[in-house]
Amino acid sequence: MRRKKLFLAVVVSAVVLSLYAAAQSGAVTVGRSDEQGRKQIPEGRELYMNYCASCHGPEARGNGQVTPALKKRPADLTRIRKRDGRFPAEHIKKIITGETVLPVHGEREMPVWGSVLKEPELTSLVKYLESIQRFPDLYPN
Repeated sequence: MRRKKLFLAVVVSAVVLSLYAAAQSGAVTVGRSDEQGRKQIPEGRELYMNYCASCHGPEARGNGQVTPALKKRPADLTRIRKRDGRFPAEHIKKIITGETVLPVHGEREMPVWGSVLKEPELTSLVKYLESIQRFPDLYPN
């Protein structure tokens, strides 16, 4: 019995690691169903690296180079929770532009990019964030 449990644990771990590696390499297209969205992801990544990576980190896990100087650690943007089974793109846009302030953040520390990022750049950035979600099906609403 113990041997079967160990075998099952190893198999499940291998599958999870394989899915993670595939998602990171782009082999699994999480949230990239339309052709236009796929074309926006590289531009979104470039925007992310220019405007967001210093705080959220190059892999968007909340560990950017300026994190030690901040009062609160930036969010891990690879684990944005779905709403009604969907990536909350419009909500994320409103956070980026400053239209929505999250109470959990307290006073606004994140720069508001609404005066800098306009459409279609804003949509490209959000498409990129959607594309880097880790195991989105494991984190339901």
